[in-house]
Amino acid sequence: LEHPSIERAGHCERLSMVVRTLARHLRVLPSRADGPLRRWERLVAEGKMRGDAGQLGVMRALDRIDRVIASGYASVDVEALTRSIRAWDAREKKEGPRPRKPRVPRGVYVHGGVGAGKSTCADLFFESLGAAGRRVHFHEFMLELHRRIHVDGVRKAGRALAAESIVLGVDEFEVVDVADAMIVRGVLEAMWGRGGILVATSNRPPQKLYRGGPNYSYFAPLVAAIERRCFVVDVESTVDHRLADATDDVVGPRHAWTRDVDVEAWLDAAISDELGTRPTWLAERHLRVGDTRSLLVPRSVQHDGRRAAVFRFDDLCDASYVGAVDYGALADAFDVVALLDVPPLDFHKHDRARRFVTLVDCLYESRVILLISAHCPPHDLFAPPPLRDDGPDLISVRELGWAFRRAASRLVEMTKP
Repeated sequence: LEHPSIERAGHCERLSMVVRTLARHLRVLPSRADGPLRRWERLVAEGKMRGDAGQLGVMRALDRIDRVIASGYASVDVEALTRSIRAWDAREKKEGPRPRKPRVPRGVYVHGGVGAGKSTCADLFFESLGAAGRRVHFHEFMLELHRRIHVDGVRKAGRALAAESIVLGVDEFEVVDVADAMIVRGVLEAMWGRGGILVATSNRPPQKLYRGGPNYSYFAPLVAAIERRCFVVDVESTVDHRLADATDDVVGPRHAWTRDVDVEAWLDAAISDELGTRPTWLAERHLRVGDTRSLLVPRSVQHDGRRAAVFRFDDLCDASYVGAVDYGALADAFDVVALLDVPPLDFHKHDRARRFVTLVDCLYESRVILLISAHCPPHDLFAPPPLRDDGPDLISVRELGWAFRRAASRLVEMTKP
């Protein structure tokens, strides 16, 4: 018989082996001191931003991806490795070790109410991630996908996204028609097949994306894939942090009520404040948009390397030929954009309302200063939605209700200095 001390030593050795094995499979990487979670905690502790339990949950999920990337993860060809495993299993005579199943980190799909802090959390994450991540607004994402698939097809476009960056971030993720639904599904599945990671923000949980849309059955597999490939995190906040310090009768100096002010005098003063000089307006010019189009800029001014442009609402939002690609070019070309005579918006003329929301999104994401003269303050600019969440109405119109709330919240922030 073995001596008790020798037997105990054997148990300790076996226990040590079990612990080492578990450590390899359940490795917990520490948060980086300059990682997104620690930065968020410092900003909240210093009172530089508002934080809550919902944001903390989001930051923990994003920090997990940051730790994995920092530890050396690189995207892999999941499809090719899976084929190799199947081929190895099918052989009667096994040669060499069985290929290891690829382990791709799950992404994060963040959803919640307007102004809950989704974009702020994503800002911290992608600033920390650096070149390993790429972030794009959904409008720009769809324009890019249409260009890519026209040349390369859906699968090649998705694989290219994975090759260009490990993490793809898509802000304001939404799907409003069946064509976009099919494109997004195919591209993301191809990106995941090459080991890419998705980080998305949205006002809607995956189950409500495109819900009630025509031919929803073609889109449903993407919902299941998002839930399988991503941690779905609900911010669970009822507070709009952008409006926390605002009241219904207070707007920033970058907003003017047309009923209360001389708009031209206000515009000259506002441009002077932003550029540091009284504006000397240049004659109308054409802004290049892509390879074949241009956008008429009625008035513009440049001083000390900064540029400002002035439009009326009808110039950018009432014309059917103007859209997200034009707004993107505008955001790239100018530091300040003034939009005059913005009327109250409702669902009866939903096309121009959606163009206005898209314009606000593009300028907001590009950090362009917006000067706006309107018939009412941001809170009253959009009529409340007359539609039920699960009603039979057009899905694009129903989703506009969420877009209205987001735009009103962003306008409050954008009109403050």
